[in-house]
Amino acid sequence: MQHEIHFGPDWAEIRTSGVASVAGIQAFGEALAADPRWRPGMDLIVNHTDLDVRPLGPEEMATLGRRARRKEHPTRGFRRCAFVLPGKLQYGLGRMWQSFAEHSEPGKIQLFESLDAAHAWLRASVADDSTRAAPR
Repeated sequence: MQHEIHFGPDWAEIRTSGVASVAGIQAFGEALAADPRWRPGMDLIVNHTDLDVRPLGPEEMATLGRRARRKEHPTRGFRRCAFVLPGKLQYGLGRMWQSFAEHSEPGKIQLFESLDAAHAWLRASVADDSTRAAPR
C-alpha cells in the first residue's frame, strides 16, 4: 500500500493506492502526524479512490476504528475529515469504520463517493463557520 500527502494552507490530503492493509493505513496516519506541516485544526481529506480494499473486512475496520478513537491517535485534532470512497465496497467498509471511530469526533467525519463532494462539504463548512457570530 502506498500513500502521498499533499498540503494546502489549512488542509492536508492523503491519497492512497495499491492493496489496502491495516499496517499501510496506520503508516499514513503516522506519516501525517510526523510531518512538520501538519497542525491541529487543519481539515483532512483521505482519498481512497485508487485503493483496493478487498483484503479488508469487518475485523480490520473494527481494529482501525477503535484505534482512531484513542486520544493518542496520531491524527487527532483535525477540524473536519472527509473520506473519499467511490465504490460500494469502499463506502460500506468506510461506514463500518465510522461506526467504531466517529463517536470520538462527532459530526467531524463524513464519507463521500467523490472528491468534488468532499471539497464541497469542506467549503460549505468553512462558509458556515464564517457566518457565525463570535461568542460574547
